[in-house]
Amino acid sequence: MQERAGTAAIGAQVIAAKTGEIPAALIEFVTERDLLFLATADDTGRCDASVRAGPPGFVKVLDPRTVLFPDFPGNGSFMSLGNLMVNPHLGLLLIDFGTRQRVRINGRARVSEAPELLALCPGAERVVLVEVEEVFSNCQSYLPRMQTVEPARARR
Repeated sequence: MQERAGTAAIGAQVIAAKTGEIPAALIEFVTERDLLFLATADDTGRCDASVRAGPPGFVKVLDPRTVLFPDFPGNGSFMSLGNLMVNPHLGLLLIDFGTRQRVRINGRARVSEAPELLALCPGAERVVLVEVEEVFSNCQSYLPRMQTVEPARARR
C-alpha cells in the first residue's frame, strides 16, 4: 500500500522508530491516561475494538516491557477478554485529546486474577498484563483537540 500511495519513505521512518519497550520519556504519558482503546481478535481473526477507562493512572507500567490495566465490571459479555484467552495478541491506542499525542502499544496479553496484581487496581475483577512487543507514536492528523468536561464515574 505504501508503494501505491507513494509513502514508502515515511512508512520506513515510522517502522524504524518502533521500539520493543516503552521509552522512559513515554512512561508518564501512558500512566496518566484515563482512557485506552483496545483491539483484539478471536481465534479465526475476527476483530473487536473496545474502550477501557478509569481514573488517571489506571494503566500501570510495571517495567518498560510490561503494562497492566484493570478489567472493571462491565456487561458480562467478555468479548475482548474472551478473544485474549484464545488469541493473546492485542493493540492499545492511548490518546491525550488535549495535546493530540498518541501512542500505540502492540503485544501479547495474559488475563490474571492474582491477588497481588488486583491490589494494584482497586475495584478490578481481573487485570490484563501486556508483554510489550512494539511501541510507536501515531499521526496526529485529523484528530480533534478535545477536553474532558466531567470526570467519568464508575457504575455500581
